[in-house]
Amino acid sequence: MSALLCKCLPRDRLFTINELLYLMEQALCRTYYLKSDPATVNIPVVVVSADALASQIEAAREAGADRYVTKPVSVSEFLEVLDEVLGEAETRYG
Repeated sequence: MSALLCKCLPRDRLFTINELLYLMEQALCRTYYLKSDPATVNIPVVVVSADALASQIEAAREAGADRYVTKPVSVSEFLEVLDEVLGEAETRYG
């Protein structure tokens, strides 16, 4: 997600999902960027990847990912993760 897009969308409504079809390094850089900027620090980030290595999950957590979901993921599991992350997110609505 580009920095411009992150700055244009309402901070309390934006939810990003890093689908790691591209390099893990790029995804982690984007996550780190979002979590380092005071304007976007509260945007929840869920990483979805087929890579279930503990080192990759830890790297995503260190970059600031709120959750890491490994594929294959069921719809019910994914919706549960979204409910958890959005329930913890700070918004103007509580």
